Amino acid sequence: MGITISFIILGTILLWFLIEADGKWLPKVFAILITLMFSLNVARSFNNLSGWASDDDLPEKFLIHWVLVKEPSKAGGDTGGIYVWVSN
Repeated sequence: MGITISFIILGTILLWFLIEADGKWLPKVFAILITLMFSLNVARSFNNLSGWASDDDLPEKFLIHWVLVKEPSKAGGDTGGIYVWVSN
């Protein structure tokens, strides 16, 4: 979470200085779009970096760190699942 907040603060400061600076608008628009695209890419790829659940296939060789089995619950409506923490 700290990485996301730091990026938002740095992106805001960068864009604020960029908008307030004198100069041509075309390079400013280009820099704003690059910053926006970079922030969207960070947001999309952050799920894989932070260890959140993923539907990706397991690699051929990997190291298991932890396994959690959640039993389904009819009363709570939980379908259950098997969560595996691995690294390659």
